[in-house]
Amino acid sequence: MLSGFFFRGLNGSFIKGLVPRIKAQTISPTDTPIPTPTASPSAQITLRSLLQEHAVVGAVAFISRYKNSPDSQALSQQVNQNTNTLADFVSSQSGLQARNQFIPLWTEHIDALNAYVDAVKANNGTQKMVSLNRLYRFELNFTNFLMQYDNTLDKNAVLSGMSQHMTLETAIIEAYARNNYDLAYTQMHNAYVAAGTMADMNTGGMQPAPTLTP
Repeated sequence: MLSGFFFRGLNGSFIKGLVPRIKAQTISPTDTPIPTPTASPSAQITLRSLLQEHAVVGAVAFISRYKNSPDSQALSQQVNQNTNTLADFVSSQSGLQARNQFIPLWTEHIDALNAYVDAVKANNGTQKMVSLNRLYRFELNFTNFLMQYDNTLDKNAVLSGMSQHMTLETAIIEAYARNNYDLAYTQMHNAYVAAGTMADMNTGGMQPAPTLTP
């Protein structure tokens, strides 16, 4: 399969061709109902693009880490750049306090997924469970963070979406480790679609946190 060829020959330039391919294959709007946004359309588009980039570039970086590829450091830097751009977006919507909260929270799940990669490579079941527990805590903490700045969100839906993101990213790693490149590619496509759905949950738009008076 073509996806197997691409995964076996993975390198940094792979991302440039992968994202358009995945975007072209996404399900149509009629397949998944999208709520009507009340946030700024430009902000909605920006968030969708950044989260989808995170899903794909992150997955490629995890695979590169598993392979110990020469470009793994460059891919890790791309993930960090995406994180910083997301943080800038959060700041533009909700202020510097939100940005400062976002960065360590968001970085935690990336670090936990990197640890999951290392555990899979070492075939260490105990460390895999430690990483999964870190991801579960992230899901709870990040959902609470989002609810602080957007009270229009459905908490259970956000938790479900965060859990789906973690499940798909770990599934990509597992599939690649089993040399199932087609499944890894399919799950990467699913992660891309799910990231867009998560962005569309933010229908009210992030707002500054309310100021509490004594």
